[in-house]
Amino acid sequence: MIFGLIYHRIFLIIFLILITGCGGGGGGDGEEDQPTPPDNNGNALNQNLSGYLYFQDYLQYIYLIDASTGLVKYITNTDWENQRERFPSGVATFYSQAWQNNSTEFLMVAADCKHSNPDPLSAMMSCIAIQDYEGNFLSQMNITGVVSTGARLSPDGQYIAFYRDLDEGRSDQEWLEIYNRNWELVSDKKDSSKKFVWLDNGSLMYSHNRHFVFTDKHSTNIDYYLTLPDISHWGQSSFKTT
Repeated sequence: MIFGLIYHRIFLIIFLILITGCGGGGGGDGEEDQPTPPDNNGNALNQNLSGYLYFQDYLQYIYLIDASTGLVKYITNTDWENQRERFPSGVATFYSQAWQNNSTEFLMVAADCKHSNPDPLSAMMSCIAIQDYEGNFLSQMNITGVVSTGARLSPDGQYIAFYRDLDEGRSDQEWLEIYNRNWELVSDKKDSSKKFVWLDNGSLMYSHNRHFVFTDKHSTNIDYYLTLPDISHWGQSSFKTT
């Protein structure tokens, strides 16, 4: 519920920014309030905005939208479903995550990308890769099990965290894992939340209903907990940390 509210608010903020930055001027005769469309020189359309918006369409293609100019850049080599040599199963599901506050690299995941061996009945694998915004694959790891849709790069870009289901459908086989950029396992913990975020200090936060867990830096080891009030008994509960 908390994460859904956060995403909802982020959507509203982006929506309001786009309306404010791109909308035409209101009443009045002056032309100074009218936005200037971008030209081939990339002149600013939204002069008070900077950075990029990351967008993945229903075909999985990746785009960057320059918040200042409104110009859209298609990221080549993101037609993953057509890359059968890299993802040969033909039934893979693709998704991606931008590196927060960085427009140089992003993380992509292909669930069920290939079989673990030539036997067509062998276990399926997930493929996780880092690409840059020129479309180049910088590194890739193929791993057994199903990697969840929430795989993310750490704020410093040096670690990758995700949930992996070793036996889909069994909660006792779900793990939260952290790898470095050489795809070496750094830390793991059996957990079934599948809802986590990287914090700016390099720790993770994940939740189970009203209970939030904060880990040590670049680790799945628990640092402390936070329990939100039970709103069904509002006024009788208080925030608790352990």
